[in-house]
Amino acid sequence: MQLTEAQFRRDPLDIFIHIPKTAGSTLNSLLLRHHAARRMPRVWAGARRVLPRAVIDNSVGGRWLSRALAGGCSHLELHAGQPALLDRLLARSDWVSGHLTRQMFDGHMARIGRPARYVSLLRDPTDQVASHYQWWIEIFARGPWRYFRYGPFARALSRRIRATDNADPRAIIPILSEHWSLFLNLQSTYLLDAPPRPDHPDWWHDWDEARIAERLADHAGIGIGHDLAPAYRALTGLEPPPMARLNQSRAPFDRAVFRTPEMQAFLAERNACDNQLFGLARRTPA
Repeated sequence: MQLTEAQFRRDPLDIFIHIPKTAGSTLNSLLLRHHAARRMPRVWAGARRVLPRAVIDNSVGGRWLSRALAGGCSHLELHAGQPALLDRLLARSDWVSGHLTRQMFDGHMARIGRPARYVSLLRDPTDQVASHYQWWIEIFARGPWRYFRYGPFARALSRRIRATDNADPRAIIPILSEHWSLFLNLQSTYLLDAPPRPDHPDWWHDWDEARIAERLADHAGIGIGHDLAPAYRALTGLEPPPMARLNQSRAPFDRAVFRTPEMQAFLAERNACDNQLFGLARRTPA
């Protein structure tokens, strides 16, 4: 279905670029709560009394509530294969979020002719890679309802990681190398430009410090580490209320292996763009 002229909005759309394992689930929940209370205060008050907190904070429940009550839509990546639907959501919403790159969002926004205000969250690069690696253990640990929501590729990767000697960096490094587009320079992939070719792991060499600084400045707010306030403040004008971090991995895994000399040497070379991006973002005033 094509968009009609009446469905086009010209006010800026607030877009949260949700990089995996950077506390994005927590920011999604905060945005849902803020916008639902702003748009439909009585209905939202009733929903909070009736619905368990686990439903509100769950990604599925939160996505439904965002569209029904909060004028937004989280986890837009689920509609990445439906460009017409994605365009309609971007054209109608007050705010959106998703595991989609800046490049992908820019393409859609140019097509519908609507300006955007971008925010995102960044995390210490070693911690982000370690957490993302652990996530493929976590999807199995959370039980079959979670595990079988993923496709064959993800389940096979989970099996391989769970069968690996995860105390040995020499056993983990080949997995990171083979699946570099999933694990390495992922924060840069989301905020800068996605790799032009899936077989080109050195795409990020074109991004020097000046270009990275320019891209960071083109965001309304960037949260760093556990500090979500710059992103939340940019989209709401308010300080975020206290909230426990959501969707943390609980599966047994000692992330200290990612701080070993072997792993740090590997990440210094192969995760270098994320290291540069994060270091520059930390030095940039919020």
